[in-house]
Formats: sequence, C-alpha cells, structure tokens
Amino acid sequence: MTNSTLYSSLIVKTEYLMSRYLSFTLDFGEIPNQEQRYDIKSAIIFVHAEIENFIEDRCRELAREAIIAWDSGVVSMQIISFLAAYHSGWDDIKDYKGQVEKLIQRSRKRKNDSSSYKEANGYVQIAKNDYYKIIEDNNGIKEADLKSLLAPIGLTMAEFDAEWIKEINEFGKQRGTIAHLKDDGKAIDLADVKTRINRVMNGLNDFDKAINRHILNISAAKPNIKKPFLQIFIDSLTKFWKRDK
Repeated sequence: MTNSTLYSSLIVKTEYLMSRYLSFTLDFGEIPNQEQRYDIKSAIIFVHAEIENFIEDRCRELAREAIIAWDSGVVSMQIISFLAAYHSGWDDIKDYKGQVEKLIQRSRKRKNDSSSYKEANGYVQIAKNDYYKIIEDNNGIKEADLKSLLAPIGLTMAEFDAEWIKEINEFGKQRGTIAHLKDDGKAIDLADVKTRINRVMNGLNDFDKAINRHILNISAAKPNIKKPFLQIFIDSLTKFWKRDK
C-alpha cells in the first residue's frame, strides 16, 4: 500500500529540520556545547510539532471520509465508534488533562433531551463536532494523546507496533521536558535523538498506511444498513447509557 501525500510531505519537512539542526558531528565522548544543545532541542520541538500535525490531519481525514460515506448509507466502524464514544460521554478519555470535560457535560445534557438530535444524523454531527474539538485541543503525541485521537475513529493501539508506541511516547515526553523546563545544561545525546526520530518516522509509515487501509475499506463498502434500523440501535444505546448511569 502506498503512503499518503501528507506522509511524503512529513518526510520532506523532517529531513529539512534534521539537516538544519542536527547536521553537526561530535567526537566520541564529546559533549554538545550550548549552541549545539539548543539546536538539538529545536529539532525535537519542531519535528514533534510536524508529527503532531500529521497525526491530527490523518485522523481528521479518516473521520471525514467516514461521514461522507455515512451520508450515502455506509455504516463503517468509524461511525459506530463515533456513536459509542458520544453515547458514553467520551468516558474513555474524560480524565485526560480535563480537556474534554466540557464535551462530556454537553454530550450528557444532549442525551437527556428530546430535541431533533434524537435522529441518527444529529448524533453523528454532534459526535463529529465533538471529535474535531478533541483534535483541535490535542497537544501531544504520547500514548494517552494517541488513544484520545484513535479510539473515537475505530482504531486501537493493538494495530500498531508496541515498540513504536513506546518510542513515540518517549519522544513526546522528551519534547515536553524540553519545552516546559529551563535549560539545565545537561547534555542531550545527538545520536540517540537522531535514532529516536528515525524510529518514530518508520512507525508513522505504518500508521499512515493503516489510515489509508481504513479509508479504502470505507470507499469500497456498499450501503449496508437503512438508517431507521440504525435509529433503533442508537435509541438502545441511549437507554443503556441512562440505565448504566
């Protein structure tokens, strides 16, 4: 399976940033000076930002394709995951930094009303808007960030290599430390940074292809359920949610 143009663009941007900030060499045992330390930190921060934008854009694209297909009568796993996340009040991610607390409160309020949002289309649109808000508020690429982005669109962490998840999680932590703490003068290993970025990029290759695979599956699907039957399913979810709460 081929990669997306977004991934190709990410490669170009990452290579540029690495050549811009990480092109110097160090002798064995040599410690980076202050300027070199700043360059290494700049590379980490800027590469992290590009990777974060890439992941968010690809998740948004998959959600958009699922909603377009939904309008044609295709109920994909992404749509079902959307509805499940909405009807659970986004509970799987509600404790993550509190960033979706307002979404949870808004979702719970809407589940108890009798407005036109009882219709399936209304639920899907609310779930879409809430999910786009989650993407907009996202600020990281650590494992918790990935879960909050992937679960509502039907992707699980099990689809991706565990070592890559560990690597990108550590890269996210490293960026957080650099961005939010004062420079303590400690050396950052240049080779380790380069290796980690390359490993993260290799894993993003698989991530990109996984998104493409889901989009292709949606595109190839035929209308598979009539919306009135889905409405019954949604109403059942609502009743179960009220009983469970």
